[in-house]
Amino acid sequence: MKELNAFRKFLAEDRGEFGQESLDKLYDTVEAMGEGPAQQKAMDMMEDGAFFPEEGTYPAINQTQEAVEELNYAKNTNDEETIEEAQLGLDAIIIIKNAVKKIGPVSYGEMGQSYNYYVKGDDLFTQARETFEVPTNEGEEVNEYMDISKPGNPLYDLNNDSKAMAELDRIADKYGLLALQLWVTSGEYPSNY
Repeated sequence: MKELNAFRKFLAEDRGEFGQESLDKLYDTVEAMGEGPAQQKAMDMMEDGAFFPEEGTYPAINQTQEAVEELNYAKNTNDEETIEEAQLGLDAIIIIKNAVKKIGPVSYGEMGQSYNYYVKGDDLFTQARETFEVPTNEGEEVNEYMDISKPGNPLYDLNNDSKAMAELDRIADKYGLLALQLWVTSGEYPSNY
């Protein structure tokens, strides 16, 4: 019941920005994984938003596989500097992957867009998604989807549907609150995660 109440609070929060606490936890976990060039590269990659376009929904990207492919390509060039840079990139991805494995999936962003880190198998995946379709009229600052305190709003209706909330409670118990949040906010959460 504690997770369900937390999820209800999540639905009722101002969704202008979300997930900063999860992102901070990811930074702290990566930072605690030691020092060195790979750890610093991992911090820089996350801070620069290196994995994500600014907006839109994109297929999930297997960052581990891409880093391995870059390293293999670099090895074919026989350029030591290129090989070292690609190895550093792979090592940074492994650090981020291990941090995400430790704390669980991370989702952060703002109204209309979320940025997600998750581990599947032994690979780090990232995905950018449009989370809330918010129709706006030019010059209009507030719209019906931002006020979730009124009937007819999809989040209000969900929060007040006891059958749906019981199902969400079951999912939260089985997979955890963060996985449930990712699933509900995106509608595209991997079905086999």
